[in-house]
Amino acid sequence: DETPRGWMTFSEVVEHSSNIGTIKIAHHLGEEKFSEYLQAFGFGMKTGVDLDGESAGSLRSREKWSRRSLVSLAIGHELAVTPLQLIAAAAAVANGGFLMRPYVVAEVRDGDGSVVAKTTPYVRHRPITAQTSSEMTAILKRVVSHGTARKASLPAHAVSGKTGTAQKIDPVLRRYSKDKFVSSFFGFFPARSPQLIILVVI
Repeated sequence: DETPRGWMTFSEVVEHSSNIGTIKIAHHLGEEKFSEYLQAFGFGMKTGVDLDGESAGSLRSREKWSRRSLVSLAIGHELAVTPLQLIAAAAAVANGGFLMRPYVVAEVRDGDGSVVAKTTPYVRHRPITAQTSSEMTAILKRVVSHGTARKASLPAHAVSGKTGTAQKIDPVLRRYSKDKFVSSFFGFFPARSPQLIILVVI
């Protein structure tokens, strides 16, 4: 980690984006359970959004993992996710644990204004329980109030969120770059009863 912090709680690992802590958590879960969670949150598969040309991202099956894969995946390597996959997974934490199929068109009306088609929200899976969702929302709230995302706090609303930093692939050297990154942040609010979730990727 850039700033050594000694022993940390689970919450502090998330608050300060500790790679070492995240890797230890992944080891505690083990390859099988960790792989199950990646799939349960929809990584490596299309979300089913009502747009053509959606990518499934990239996530190798566990049978193809190397001995380093668990460690690499724990800190965001060895997979590629779309912004829509990431926001859908984050929304599952915000909404009580439900991974939803996202949609763009809520309804279609004819020339007279009558509704001829309407999209019904669809639950794809439930990766976590309502209790886990509540506990994670509280931890993500501390990320904004005490951790790496303090600039995302709002005066009128409690915000829950998480920062992310991913190394880019150097196409010439064919390895992770040491000075090129993708930075991201997702946040949802109000934390207790979220109405809006936003993802920023730079």
